[in-house]
Amino acid sequence: MKWFEKAITIDPLNENLQKRIRFVREISNKKASYGDETIYQLINDAHEQMERGNFQEAYQLWQKVVKNGFEDTEVLYNIAYCLWNLGKHSKAIEYCNKVLNRDSLFVHALNIKGNALDDIGDHKSAIECYKKSVEIDPDYYEAWNGMGLSYKAIGDFEQAMKCYEEAIKIKPDFFRAWFNKANLLDDMNKTEDAINAWEETKKIVETEDVWNNLGHCLFKIKKYDEALHAFEQAIRLNPNSAQAWTNKGATLTAMNKFNEAVECFKEALRIKPDFGPAKRNLNRITRSLLQKNKAKTKTDGITPLDVMKYYKKAMDHIEESNYDAVVDNILKAENILANMKPVIGLYNELQFLAVSATLFKKMQKWQEAIIRFEKVCQIAEKLEPSSWETVGDFCDLGFCYKANRQTLDAISTFSKALALAKKIDPFSPYVKNLENEIKQLMDIGLHPKSQRKPR
Repeated sequence: MKWFEKAITIDPLNENLQKRIRFVREISNKKASYGDETIYQLINDAHEQMERGNFQEAYQLWQKVVKNGFEDTEVLYNIAYCLWNLGKHSKAIEYCNKVLNRDSLFVHALNIKGNALDDIGDHKSAIECYKKSVEIDPDYYEAWNGMGLSYKAIGDFEQAMKCYEEAIKIKPDFFRAWFNKANLLDDMNKTEDAINAWEETKKIVETEDVWNNLGHCLFKIKKYDEALHAFEQAIRLNPNSAQAWTNKGATLTAMNKFNEAVECFKEALRIKPDFGPAKRNLNRITRSLLQKNKAKTKTDGITPLDVMKYYKKAMDHIEESNYDAVVDNILKAENILANMKPVIGLYNELQFLAVSATLFKKMQKWQEAIIRFEKVCQIAEKLEPSSWETVGDFCDLGFCYKANRQTLDAISTFSKALALAKKIDPFSPYVKNLENEIKQLMDIGLHPKSQRKPR
């Protein structure tokens, strides 16, 4: 017990540690009943390894406990917990079922089973496990949090938010629930609310991810100075974060501090040479933008700054709903772009075309958006075939096809996005969302008279 007693003095509010100490004490009291010092020591060592995060070593120790003839529900649960942390979800579910067959009210086993089911994409079954957990123990905040993640995965944001808020109501300083709530608000484009939630999360624990996400939200509403501070704090906590350095570089780019931005992207690539977002951002800033004299191209002194100038005008006009002016500025930008292809390279061509396509999409000029997104996808497949950015490009194209009632083209394009997403992460919630989108489109194709509202 000495190791655990020392740990609890360091972290007296650690509930999991307290549970394990109680369990070891119970085992200690029961020693006489089975009379084996070895089992007691194995259990003590297994808990120590779990607390250190050494789940493979802990799993092996728990198996030795079982081989020594001691197999109660708590031991089986700890094996399930280790298996889940090791990513062995099917085995974790198997052991949770063993526990629940002996004790159907064992809420921790229900929770871990829910986590494992959610991880393999069976979100509805996971929700049922979490529901059973909170029916047994309404104050089981971890189950409420897990249920929120599963609801989010199936696209039910309203229920997800209710779950996170219930977890926070029970435990106001529950970091993960605040983190997930803030993420959900960001996904719902409730940026100001998300910022407030990230600020609350930060009060509980400062982490690199919290600062990065806070910076992302501040960047979205163009509070660049505050966003820059947030990304610098992320770097302070983890100087080897390629993502934080890239985010800082993107913010400096938005502030027209191109030389400083380039150094940030280079640092990100030094840390992680294959980091796609840093590569794309670095290539976005061309030599003509970085050199003091802004080298002239074959277009009689016109530089990429002129392309950006017209795009900025287009963005300003779209906020005013002056669509004629938007189109006029897009076409001017694209005319310059056509003459600068040899100079700017594929990455920058991709970025500029994506801006054009997105602006046409916002104006619901679907055919014009489709023409440009098709080019974007062609270039993206060449440059980064296995990136979420490319998946997003195909999703944008698929959405435009769908809105333009080109159902078969939409199915084909979303299927391409699905194939790419499965290569990156087959268990990502985006895979399930794309599968649902394709199924809905196939229903439309089979029943062309049915009417569906656009997303």
